[in-house]
Amino acid sequence: TIGENAFAGCPIEKATIPTNAIPFVKNSALKEVVITSGTEIPANAFEGCTNLISIVIADSITTIGENAFAGCPIEKATIPALAIPFIKNSALKEVVITSGAEIPANAFADCANLTSITLPATVTSIDISAFKGCAALATITVAEENANYKSIDGNLYSEDGKILLKYAIGKAEESFTLPEEVTEIGACVFMDSKLKEIIIPKAVTSIDVSA
Repeated sequence: TIGENAFAGCPIEKATIPTNAIPFVKNSALKEVVITSGTEIPANAFEGCTNLISIVIADSITTIGENAFAGCPIEKATIPALAIPFIKNSALKEVVITSGAEIPANAFADCANLTSITLPATVTSIDISAFKGCAALATITVAEENANYKSIDGNLYSEDGKILLKYAIGKAEESFTLPEEVTEIGACVFMDSKLKEIIIPKAVTSIDVSA
């Protein structure tokens, strides 16, 4: 139980709280929030927190209400996969996905400032459009325990390293040499990259649509 006006007049910038504390801590001064427990973040929970740039959401959260983070210029998010639609915005620079099996279509599409994303061991499916238009994305990191995917030099591959699934198009390099073990280049892999030269090994036997 937290009483009315418990934090009235307090310019709180960082809060580490369970979800039931949200209404009492929420204010425009907030810069960083860590949700430690609970199952639901209610609608409009942090709406209008115009200085909120960092959010950490516990894996226990299963429901996030509409406009929970409306107007929040979040730059860094540590979240379960189900939180993606609610956190996604053009200000995002860094994302750590902590749990969940699927990264859906257009999950981070057009997050133009997103430079890095970290995927957990639990991810089993990543849609080819998940990072569409992420022009600054330079690093994709995958947990070593993941049985389906891995990261090599910040790019996304199948776990056996034979399929290049996504080139991080925010990289500054203009030339790229695929690893010798690659046999397949996935769909839309290099779309919108800065590359002027791609060196493809002899082992490659398949190049998918719009690569």
